[in-house]
Amino acid sequence: MKVIAIDPGKDSGVAVFIDCVLQHVALVDWDAPIEVTRVAVPGGNVVICEVPQSYRMGAASRHSLLTLSFRAGYLVGLLRPEAFKLVTPQEWKGQTPKRIQQVRTAAVLLTQEHVVLMSAMRDIPESKQHNVWDAVGIGLWYLRRR
Repeated sequence: MKVIAIDPGKDSGVAVFIDCVLQHVALVDWDAPIEVTRVAVPGGNVVICEVPQSYRMGAASRHSLLTLSFRAGYLVGLLRPEAFKLVTPQEWKGQTPKRIQQVRTAAVLLTQEHVVLMSAMRDIPESKQHNVWDAVGIGLWYLRRR
């Protein structure tokens, strides 16, 4: 079974789990051409995607939410999943701060998964790595590993 977890954002984090083990992570840079092969092989069994939320609903927030939603939908369309699930940040991580969530996520990774994640992070600017951490956390939550 393949699970592809997506944290949509200005830069979207993607984590691919095969048979419940993290195999690949990526950061989708929306300012660059998107190659689906860089994200994951199409036809994943399940795609789980965080629902973008805003706690302030000004015009800028509504526009940002719509943009993020379209980006998430675009990725899901490229991946052509057999099943699709949306999850809110509250459902998968509650109000846990990002740094604490990253420590919790790292604590449950297998050694080989940690190698996969850290190898990919070398090519991702530090300011954008939280997107990938969240995608991994979403996938682990879905797989009931945390």
